[in-house]
Amino acid sequence: MIEFDAEKSMQNKKDGMEKVTASNLPWMEAVRNRLRIVLKGREGEFLTGEDIRATLTELGLEPNHPNAWGALINTLIKKKVLIPTSQYRPMRDPRSHARSTRIYILNAWKSVEGEP
Repeated sequence: MIEFDAEKSMQNKKDGMEKVTASNLPWMEAVRNRLRIVLKGREGEFLTGEDIRATLTELGLEPNHPNAWGALINTLIKKKVLIPTSQYRPMRDPRSHARSTRIYILNAWKSVEGEP
């Protein structure tokens, strides 16, 4: 029987994000630095995590594991670089089967102490 436990589910999410971030740390640092440059002056624009993935992929910045994309987007949300909206749109990557993805507003990138 499946155990439904929201608290355990959130802890599993946190643990997974920490694990994938740690195993992709050089990539995470490189993409955050590159995003600062690529997204400078675009504050207020609407975009999705898929838009960020497409931009970084075009620049040849691929993580070791695909879950690192989610960890990156979640980090950007926590740092308030991406502000979630209540809007969604279909994804464009054919492998995504046009599933809905959240639209974010790009916020000004603020330096965070201890972050590259």
